[in-house]
Amino acid sequence: MNTRRHFMAALSVTVSALAALAVGGQPVYAKDLKIGFSQVTLQSPFYVQLKNGAEAAAKPPATN
Repeated sequence: MNTRRHFMAALSVTVSALAALAVGGQPVYAKDLKIGFSQVTLQSPFYVQLKNGAEAAAKPPATN
């Protein structure tokens, strides 16, 4: 049991490291990518913040 846990932990770390190396640390933005967001109600402050956060994240990053 303990060996299996260590194996899974090592596998998880290895896969995460490989994924990080594959990305290369550079942000990648897909052109013409659209993600839908359907908001049912804005009666709760939580959902208002959720909507505002989604709108802020959808804006393109500022370039210098």
